[in-house]
Amino acid sequence: MGKNNPLVRLAYVYERFWGRQADASFCVTKAMQDDLHNTWGVIATVLYDRPPSFFRRTSVEVAHDLFRRLQPSLDVPGYSDFLTEFYAQVRREKGEDGGEGVKGKGCNEKSEIKDAEGKSQIIVSEETIITTRKANSVVTLKTASCRPAIVVSSTSWTPDEDFEILLEAAAMYDKKASAAANVAPEVRKTDESSSGTRNKNKTNGDNCDTKQALPNLLLLITGKGPLKESYISKIQSMKWTHVSIRTLWLEASDYPLLLGCCTLGVSLHASSSGLDLPMKIVDMYGAGLPVCALSYDCINELVDDGRTGLIFSSSTQLCQQLQRLFSNNCGGDEAFGGAESKNHRIHNSSNSNNSISNSNTSSSSPGMIGGGGCRYSADFGLEIAQMAIEVEATQQPLKWDANWKKIASPVFYGVGGSKKLSEKGKNDRVVNNKQNK
Repeated sequence: MGKNNPLVRLAYVYERFWGRQADASFCVTKAMQDDLHNTWGVIATVLYDRPPSFFRRTSVEVAHDLFRRLQPSLDVPGYSDFLTEFYAQVRREKGEDGGEGVKGKGCNEKSEIKDAEGKSQIIVSEETIITTRKANSVVTLKTASCRPAIVVSSTSWTPDEDFEILLEAAAMYDKKASAAANVAPEVRKTDESSSGTRNKNKTNGDNCDTKQALPNLLLLITGKGPLKESYISKIQSMKWTHVSIRTLWLEASDYPLLLGCCTLGVSLHASSSGLDLPMKIVDMYGAGLPVCALSYDCINELVDDGRTGLIFSSSTQLCQQLQRLFSNNCGGDEAFGGAESKNHRIHNSSNSNNSISNSNTSSSSPGMIGGGGCRYSADFGLEIAQMAIEVEATQQPLKWDANWKKIASPVFYGVGGSKKLSEKGKNDRVVNNKQNK
């Protein structure tokens, strides 16, 4: 329906009339605040969406269990990519091709040990695409050269979100990664001759070289919608070497866990009004993820370009951003310039110009920031590691409960049940609106 449709015009008149009668109003962006004031004369308080507290970074142990549960959705027929090869190679090397433990139980290897009383115990070694739990030992995260960067995006699979942008960017990245891989062996050969060492992980389908130009990308797409099946057929026809795409439909409790163990988020949301912000980015920030977001009028109220993420306008630009974030592949604290430099960046990462981080910030203990949460991004490159730290410092502390108490509660107290706002309520709104600007 267009703007001239009778129902749309009736709804507009209805909302405009009753909106002006409200004692107090909320909106979700400064752009919407200005629009309401300029078109309807409504003074609204900006109440940005914030994630609930269960969005956070996922521990390596929980990530391991999650990816074991997700294996039936990851190890599926019809694809030809590095993820398919990973599962096939694990089965070949462990003699499990078609046998027990292939579907739904992770990649398992049994071994027998003796306990203190001399009794035999069967211990299972498990492996996922990003983690390893050896027999009778703790879970460890694979190094960046031995695991893919996990990029997550949530979509409704409708024409409102142009998934072609991500698909085209993935195809371009695969070509760039293949070209870089053809050059990288000469670099690695020189490094190996000087060091005499080489790190290998045979079950990854990769030699796990410590020098790697561009990592493999595992793109996980969540959500349901009318265009999903047609895109799945298109994805399965792709013959990619360095990119794998899988579509997931998750239990509600698994969605925050998945976000919490990814490397980067991508938002394809294009606001039809240009006045709202995508909740998916809010959730990604809550889980500690830097984000690449499609550009539109007010997206900069949420994404601080170059600090908490990057903003793109085309598939070519998105591909360039993926290369930019993942081309500086290094490991551990080296990505931060050492532990001392890491702490320095953490404690000085709150000087952001982003609207949300300046307006709705709640205090948090510096000791809680960066407490292992950057582990899924740190060894893929310096810039994405810095962005992950920035998200942890300025975005993760902003939870819904604290946001409600700081922004919404003063408005309700100001109304006080009267027909018109009390002077205190008006003053509170003026103060909060100034803080949001």
